[in-house]
Amino acid sequence: MRAWRAANPEASAAASRRRNEAVKADPERLARYREHHAHWKRQRYRTHRSEVRRHHRNSYLRTTYGIEPEEYDRRLAEQGDRCAVCPATEPGRGKKYFPVDHCHETGRIRGLLCDRCNRAIGLLRDDPDLLETAARYLRAAG
Repeated sequence: MRAWRAANPEASAAASRRRNEAVKADPERLARYREHHAHWKRQRYRTHRSEVRRHHRNSYLRTTYGIEPEEYDRRLAEQGDRCAVCPATEPGRGKKYFPVDHCHETGRIRGLLCDRCNRAIGLLRDDPDLLETAARYLRAAG
């Protein structure tokens, strides 16, 4: 079947469209499909948990930040496998990966931060002036 799909992509797509339309037109068939599909997804997750999680993470990096997993790994290696701001070598708060810090206006990636630094910058509204004011306050208050 896979070989046929690969050799006949247009016919395969047309068959899929016809099947999807038939399923949507019949409420009972749609209910059976949804139940079966949900069961299949649960089984797939149970048996291939790490593969599914890796796929979701990779898709998240691509769709949210427009980078491939290899680009993430390269950036982390360039930072010495640590936060770009502080010396933390762990992402923090039970996370497996360092959060991607990016400009919310341009989407440009600035670096990979630990959870604390990422939250701190976010709470200071990504404003360098506000961050400098906070630093001056801390120095003055001793």
